[in-house]
Amino acid sequence: MEPDMLNCIWQNPAFGRLTYRQKVLYIGLLYYADGFWRVNIDTAFIKAMIFSYDHIKMEEIEEDLNRLEQLGLIYRLETDEGYAWLPSLTWREIVDELRR
Repeated sequence: MEPDMLNCIWQNPAFGRLTYRQKVLYIGLLYYADGFWRVNIDTAFIKAMIFSYDHIKMEEIEEDLNRLEQLGLIYRLETDEGYAWLPSLTWREIVDELRR
């Protein structure tokens, strides 16, 4: 992976304001996003797919999703309940690179 791609994540001011758990959540959401940058934000899905080995409550996941939204890292889709949009192409490129 190109170092510049990694720098986009770690040096993003919004990403820097997240807790470690919120950072894991965001990177997990990037991984599970589809080709249109939409991702399932159902807390049960997130618990099963991203935090399956962690003792995290559904309420904590919802709080973390709210924080990601507050910082503009995700946008909840009103027309597609239970999904959010990840707005940055650069982030999407990073995920594609990680999957190779």
